Amino acid sequence: MKRTVIFQLVMSVFILTQSCSDNASSEASGGEPAAKIAAAHGIAEFDKIKSLDFTFNVEKDSAHMQRRWKWFPQENRVISYDQNDSVDFKRMDTSSALLKKLNAQFTNDEYWLIFPLHLKWDKGYTWSGGDTTTGITTTSALRKYTVQYNNKDGFTPGDMYDLFVDNENVIREWAFHKGGSKEPSLVTSWDDYQDFNGLKIAKNHLSKDGKFRMHFTDITVTH
Repeated sequence: MKRTVIFQLVMSVFILTQSCSDNASSEASGGEPAAKIAAAHGIAEFDKIKSLDFTFNVEKDSAHMQRRWKWFPQENRVISYDQNDSVDFKRMDTSSALLKKLNAQFTNDEYWLIFPLHLKWDKGYTWSGGDTTTGITTTSALRKYTVQYNNKDGFTPGDMYDLFVDNENVIREWAFHKGGSKEPSLVTSWDDYQDFNGLKIAKNHLSKDGKFRMHFTDITVTH
């Protein structure tokens, strides 16, 4: 039962908006600040990637769930692995209930993995902010930007994100506002950064009270 509850929580709260069906570079709604954040997280290296393996893990209270993926960006193809089977599918192929479910799950998980790159790729959002403020999960002085997606694109249109960024244009925490709600639905850190063949990935995301943790394991980036 706990596994079912946490799975529903992740799917209902953390599926982010995907406005672009491919990774072709285009001018983003965030302009120069967004482009600098994407650059700081390694967007220039992404086109070199042949495959990207990762496991998405969520822990809330005593419950744990995970999903394992192998992504072939140049082929627009993904393999989903579970304990007994695997499914090879194309990105954004929603021709069956299973494929729609897998694409929604993968979109959620890869956004957590490389959200900063989507600031350059995505259209359909507005960008505001840039003032220095104190972080929510930390006491550090960070620049705050707000990303508001539109009401028509993606799996969960209308969602909003407050990004807290350091002087090196690295995201250090964020606040998720489901459907653009005034109060955040979730606030987590972005920490334990590691370089994977040029991609700078935050492997750990922890709520301030420590009751929620999303983290990545088994990351491999192959050129």
